[in-house]
Amino acid sequence: MEETKINNQIWMNKNLDVETFRNGDVIIQATSITHWNELRDNKKPAWCYYKYDFENYKKWGKFYNKFALCDPRGLSPEGWHIPSDEEWNLLAENLGGQDIAADKLKALNTWEGYEETDDDDNPTGVFISDNANNMSGFSALPSGYCHYQGQFFDGDNACYFWTSDLDDKDFLIFRAIYCGFSDLVRDNENSVHAASIRCVKDN
Repeated sequence: MEETKINNQIWMNKNLDVETFRNGDVIIQATSITHWNELRDNKKPAWCYYKYDFENYKKWGKFYNKFALCDPRGLSPEGWHIPSDEEWNLLAENLGGQDIAADKLKALNTWEGYEETDDDDNPTGVFISDNANNMSGFSALPSGYCHYQGQFFDGDNACYFWTSDLDDKDFLIFRAIYCGFSDLVRDNENSVHAASIRCVKDN
């Protein structure tokens, strides 16, 4: 398992890439929007590739839905766990604070040059500069997320990571990193339904 030590925490420096739970049970692969929505409606644990295309695996790895994340069989490998909201807070604190942590988490040479668009048919061509430095060795890539209805977004300009915690509205909390911004954003899964995962090593 490739890892990086950030103060007293040890994190995976690649997105989680498993197809079975800790006990060996297979997690279903969603292969299309229709399949994804069927699994969602039946509350089945699932994973998928970005836009359900294996070619995207090489760049972004796997995305897991909340049912896989919360399954009692355990999604993380032995000796690791899905980080809590507080563990993400500690990570940000170890990197100088929430407002600057993202730049230290971003992989080099992957966050520059995104062209922001008003819409797909009329691109503005605005170049967004980014201050990615990967001082942490975390090596976050802009990998996007899967929307509740099965569509994918932000594959070139953001990444989203699950935590293991719920907010006061019983939505899962995630952390997001955006191109051109230095802050490590905290939000909930009101619309996000599948995201990447980084595990942290057990103490």
